[in-house]
Amino acid sequence: MPAVTMGESTPRLKVPKVKLGGHLDVGKRMFDSSGMRNFLNCPMLFYWCNVKGYRISDDAAPARYFGFIMHEVLERWYKKGDVQYALLALEQIPKSFEGTNWSKERGKAIFKLYVERYPKEPFEVLYGGKGVETDFAIPMPNGAILTGRIDMVVKWNGVVYAWDHKTSSSIGKAFFRGARPNIQFDGYVYACREIVGECGGIIINGISTAIKPQQRFGREVSERTEREMELYKVNFCRWVKEIETSISLQAAHTSIRGAWMMSTDWCSQYGGCKYAELCIYGDDPRTAARLFDIREVNNGHCNK
Repeated sequence: MPAVTMGESTPRLKVPKVKLGGHLDVGKRMFDSSGMRNFLNCPMLFYWCNVKGYRISDDAAPARYFGFIMHEVLERWYKKGDVQYALLALEQIPKSFEGTNWSKERGKAIFKLYVERYPKEPFEVLYGGKGVETDFAIPMPNGAILTGRIDMVVKWNGVVYAWDHKTSSSIGKAFFRGARPNIQFDGYVYACREIVGECGGIIINGISTAIKPQQRFGREVSERTEREMELYKVNFCRWVKEIETSISLQAAHTSIRGAWMMSTDWCSQYGGCKYAELCIYGDDPRTAARLFDIREVNNGHCNK
């Protein structure tokens, strides 16, 4: 099938909005792994993205959207085990995606290969799939709430694991190496323990969406110890305290720079931080409108 790669000469695809599993609302003390990761990378990044609600408009968005849809395909597959029911999720992909790497036909081809690769699963689904809601909201020791979505919880060889479908262009060794430590996966394992009562770690179900990948599918277990989970709980409470301190400083009419620290190491990561102009020149409405989609905010706090 024809395939094109996004570039300067390729028209920007309009990506539909999707409902994510996590939810961040600092006013309600609700935090997800995405927001926490932003804060740890750079507090100013958290401010622009999660407080102001500035969402980057970039060419990677179609790939992320395609990954989201493939997640839904697999969610439907493990819910009913019906191929046609699973493929209905692909109907959400816009016609404008035809002829690209993220088309409906591409999704069908990848899913067909997936079913052929894993015709019979060696695990039991305990949570997720089977019609059970996978969103979670876990009360933490400091009164804040950890939110997110676990794709599934399974029992494999007598051990309970969180399960995460992960799409990427490449799923080699480097892909799995990033699973431990990992703030997102640590949170999933912690939530799994609270929901089910036990969890030995997380299984990453890797799926390459590349045209001709060296490896299309791969799975790896990333275990977690009791010590790691205790450390996650302590760290989560510390991160919340730091975020709420910055919010309080800003509410007390402190300047943005006085309330939110800036990690300059992040400025050059991944080709440069997309919020750099705002940090350099200030929160100019014209700059923000030119560079970002403005997400809806609730009392100044971003809701995804």
